[in-house]
Amino acid sequence: MSTTSMNTNKQTYIVWARDYTDPECWSRRQAATPEHIHDVTTKWDPDFLKVAGATVPEQYTKLPMAEQHWDGTVVIGKAESLDAVWKLVKSDAYYRNNVWDKDNITVMELFVVTALPERGVLALPGTAPAA
Repeated sequence: MSTTSMNTNKQTYIVWARDYTDPECWSRRQAATPEHIHDVTTKWDPDFLKVAGATVPEQYTKLPMAEQHWDGTVVIGKAESLDAVWKLVKSDAYYRNNVWDKDNITVMELFVVTALPERGVLALPGTAPAA
């Protein structure tokens, strides 16, 4: 069965999870990142992730990658329900380790008007893309 036919009952959702703004949040994000990446690559439904990235505050946009800090996460994925996406969000290392501001997470259905990749492939700076 093709991935396309498997996704026929799935809707597209966007997650915008802003980080807490306290001074220690960046350290928590760095500490939780290996577990977050492990979860994304091993525990998430491989057909969920389509697009993902971190939001970059303006004061960091011109800095070299190694000096940048991020202040949130955006994910576009396909799931069977809004509840399924919230379950994924709440199980994530960033959520559990108080990186994502639990009062500032937006999850909603997204009406997509451009093509999405069949599967998002993590390509973190300085690493080979994860299959």
